[in-house]
Amino acid sequence: MENPEAPTRTPKKKRSTSMACDNCRRRKIRCNRERPCGRCVDVNLACAYTSIPRRKGPKGSSAHVLNFLRGLGTPPQHQNLFASAVAATTTTTTTTTNPASAPVLHSSNLENPGSSSPTPSLAFSQSSHSSTDHSILSLATSARGDVKRRISSTVLGAHVGLFLQHLYPIMPVIDSKLAADCSDPEALHPQRYAYIVALSAATHLQLNLDIGEYESAGDNLISGQDLINEAVRAVCEYDALEHPHIDTLLTMFFLFCAYGNLNKSDYAWHYLSQTISFLQILKLDREEVYVGFCPTEVEVRRRVFWLVFVTERAYALQTGRPVILRPTIRRPSVLNSEVPALLYGFVSLIAVFEQMVPEFYNWNINIACDSQECSTINSMYKSLSNPPALLDEVPETHQVDIIISQQWLRVSLWNYLAKRYPFHPRDLTTTKPLVPVQIPWIAGRIALACLSSASLPSVDAHGIGMEQKLYDIGESITQLVPHLSKASPSTANSTIPSSADIRDLLKSILNVLSRTRGCQSYLFSTLLKKSQDLLQASHIPAPLPTSTEQFDNIECSRSDVAAEEQQQQQQHTDAEAPEWAYLPEAELI
Repeated sequence: MENPEAPTRTPKKKRSTSMACDNCRRRKIRCNRERPCGRCVDVNLACAYTSIPRRKGPKGSSAHVLNFLRGLGTPPQHQNLFASAVAATTTTTTTTTNPASAPVLHSSNLENPGSSSPTPSLAFSQSSHSSTDHSILSLATSARGDVKRRISSTVLGAHVGLFLQHLYPIMPVIDSKLAADCSDPEALHPQRYAYIVALSAATHLQLNLDIGEYESAGDNLISGQDLINEAVRAVCEYDALEHPHIDTLLTMFFLFCAYGNLNKSDYAWHYLSQTISFLQILKLDREEVYVGFCPTEVEVRRRVFWLVFVTERAYALQTGRPVILRPTIRRPSVLNSEVPALLYGFVSLIAVFEQMVPEFYNWNINIACDSQECSTINSMYKSLSNPPALLDEVPETHQVDIIISQQWLRVSLWNYLAKRYPFHPRDLTTTKPLVPVQIPWIAGRIALACLSSASLPSVDAHGIGMEQKLYDIGESITQLVPHLSKASPSTANSTIPSSADIRDLLKSILNVLSRTRGCQSYLFSTLLKKSQDLLQASHIPAPLPTSTEQFDNIECSRSDVAAEEQQQQQQHTDAEAPEWAYLPEAELI
């Protein structure tokens, strides 16, 4: 009786060793059953054999209990919540998890940001497998042992599609494999998964996809903050400093973008500082490091460096901080890129922010000033007064970014001089002001001419940053009248705006802020309060209706506006006309 027992035990051992590893089972591919298996080694996954094979045939009453213990539970339902929230920006289409239908980078899509794009259906990953490998098992678990599922491929793929459609022109840094990696989130290394989720969070919040009421959407709704939390949690699953990677750098950058669009400046600066730290750890600021990489990798890394460079220059100026990075490497290649027009716009934006010398940031926060301050500011102003060449050849999204940023930087120089020197210092050689007194009005006209001729998606793609720059220009216009009254007679031959000119310009800026990214900007009420004296509208309660028509009707019905001022307003309504071109300063002064 002992002989029959031996062969019955041997197959049990063989069945246990013949089982595929958890990752190969989940990916439905052949496994060589090594420890670790070849498939996991190829994609740098932690190989584990923790899966319990499902018994064929009908399941007993204990199946639901086992499913609960394995952390499956009932998968949340998909919900399409963006259909009505972003109808002006995206068109609802069906999305699949098939890699063949994932968003693909194409020049025709990049140069038409107003075209339709997939609308994400938000849900968590619904894996049919109960197994978990080391990378998945390290996901956040509750005291009951429930494993938190990763965000589904549908959600991640849709957000990557939105990024390619609207944000890639201003952030051309993602690699070609990103869309394909969205097809199976459960098989991704936490480093890669965190990167994709952080990109999704930045896309979600920069395009303001959280518009609408959340109370009626149910518990399965995923907001921008939820995506941030998931990305931060995924970052905690691996040691980012043990093996520094550019994916981690971009994860920190996109978390900065996400928090910046939530107007959480401390969080945003923290992640921007982390981005710069990883950039320096990877030595992307050293030209000699680029020698050992292939041409494609070199270009991606150059773009990453310069994107962080421009971002730091802009955000440090907004928040009153010094800058760290210096232009120490060559710019990205334009002619050898897959989209030369797009890269030319990106390089043109780099050239604009390169004009802002690091010393100015120290002066702006009252660290120290030197004898070269006035000459340096005058040099920066002259450089910023020249529009980039061939601006009409770049995508519209870049045109908006370049023009608005250029005018915002000019106004920043004006604000610095207005605070530090109430009477505006003059050039010792020409006796003219270093910066014309009426610069806020000129910059506002140029900015509105640009915005009035641009499509809404091209403007909204810049997120909260566009609102903040436009607000800074508007705020400087509210401070313009006292400075004009102090202007010397030498400026009499220049174009000095009247009170009607200033009122019309503020009205137009408020109209833009009342309908930015599908809703009223959080800065609208603040600028309205600062503009009430100039608008003679102190009796108008805030908040003002977001409809442009209602705003115009209120303005036209003001009884305290004199008849002669209304005639002057008719002469200056061109401030809102879309036919305006980007006029050089010589034609305005």
